[in-house]
Amino acid sequence: MALQDAQRAISIVRYNAARYGIDPNKIGVMGFSAGGNLAVLSSTAFNKRSYAPIDRIDQISSRPDFAIPVYPGHMTMEHKNKTPKAVAAQELNTDIEISTEIPPTLLIHAKDDPVDPVHYSEVYARELKKAGVSVDLIIYPTGGHAFGVKKQGKATDRWTDDALAWLRAIKML
Repeated sequence: MALQDAQRAISIVRYNAARYGIDPNKIGVMGFSAGGNLAVLSSTAFNKRSYAPIDRIDQISSRPDFAIPVYPGHMTMEHKNKTPKAVAAQELNTDIEISTEIPPTLLIHAKDDPVDPVHYSEVYARELKKAGVSVDLIIYPTGGHAFGVKKQGKATDRWTDDALAWLRAIKML
């Protein structure tokens, strides 16, 4: 259901871009934790609607022009299969399809995240690089989980500045 909402929302925004006064080629996704996973799915599953099209808006692309998953969850197979082999392999979740069409991606994570381990972002970044997708990975030494909510006097306090700098670098701002 969440992916349906995300796909539809991107298409609605793109369809109404002129009305909203925005560039239809500068629409992105960002999410945190489970929402980070949704940002990943939105930026990888755009070629196939997760619902039956209902109107002409659904003919408009739902591919985001950039993605910023912040401490994304459920990125590897270990959340589905908790065997030692699955944990050790650190394989990308099979729900995530890698292609060369994935938009530029900025992953942000804290090394000491106790909820969504940093290797979730590392594994995804590795797979994107292998596919030739533009990807940047920022790993802060401390910050834990949910650092996007408030400043903590840690390196993660600069995540918004780092994200803005990246958006400027890829010419989205």
